[in-house]
Amino acid sequence: MLSPHEARDRHRHDVITRSLLVGALLCAIFAPFDFFLTGYWVDATVEALGAATLLALGVFLRRGGDRLVAALIGHIIGGAVILTVVLGGKAQDAVFSWAVLFPVLPFFVLGQRLGLLVSIVFATTATVGVTILAVLDGAQGFSWIAPFNLAGALAGCTVLAYFYEGTRAKAARQLETLAKSDPLTGLANRRGLLDAFGGAVLTRSRAPHRLSLLVLDLDHFKSINDRYGHEAGDGVLCHVAHVIKGMIRANDLIARIGGEEFALLLPDTDLAGAREVAEKIRKAIESTALIGPGGSLSVTVSIGVAELDPQYPDFAALFSSADHRLYQAKKAGRNRVSAAT
Repeated sequence: MLSPHEARDRHRHDVITRSLLVGALLCAIFAPFDFFLTGYWVDATVEALGAATLLALGVFLRRGGDRLVAALIGHIIGGAVILTVVLGGKAQDAVFSWAVLFPVLPFFVLGQRLGLLVSIVFATTATVGVTILAVLDGAQGFSWIAPFNLAGALAGCTVLAYFYEGTRAKAARQLETLAKSDPLTGLANRRGLLDAFGGAVLTRSRAPHRLSLLVLDLDHFKSINDRYGHEAGDGVLCHVAHVIKGMIRANDLIARIGGEEFALLLPDTDLAGAREVAEKIRKAIESTALIGPGGSLSVTVSIGVAELDPQYPDFAALFSSADHRLYQAKKAGRNRVSAAT
């Protein structure tokens, strides 16, 4: 099963691949049309080269090539084909419809910032080219109104696409944050933990380092709910989350993964270091009381610790090992740390 991080990368990869293949198909359709029917052999040649290049980029991407490089080159090729047709002195004014379409595509594939840069370069080149043709009164016979119309249309499409992509990206980030967050404590949830683990493993593959996981469970939490009510229980969960957040590093991740169960991901930390962190957290929670409806509430935690290694090579195995150690800590009397050997 793919982690959310891997699924997002896969989706972007598929979008760019399909965009390249659609561009190649359009060029392949127009090339014989311009060569055999309209006689615009220059346009046909450029379209045929564009189809071959875009198809090659699609194959390059499917074989593991860099998606940003493929997308950027693909847009340069697509923009060059459109500019050749618009500025070639053969096509009619209706060809501007293809030029106006272009600014939307970079935002769709490249994102807001890089899409804006590509769109500005294309719009500037197209407007300057049409202005020169209007001044020279070339074969197309563009009037001086044509550059203004083209510049206005390109600017309007670029601005709309820019703000739309910004709004869409912001909404997507908010939804992703909600999907990966626990609404009570504000911590990451299990999905957020999986996503962070995927990112940590990717970083680890580039520059090997240790990676450990702590699984924490509040001792006798049910008795707190039964005696003081669920509101008090929620207060205890938020209290524990606050204590742990105040003790971890910026690159560590704490998540609430169940009712009273938490997990702590520790990059750049071996088993011994993770056990030391676990002991500090255990002692801090034990010694920090919470003022509840029935007075002072004390809570303790049991913690299982495991490190990512060949014996536990993925999240499922790592979590299972830490969870097993948590069970051992509970069995041994609670309020203690148990680490995999």
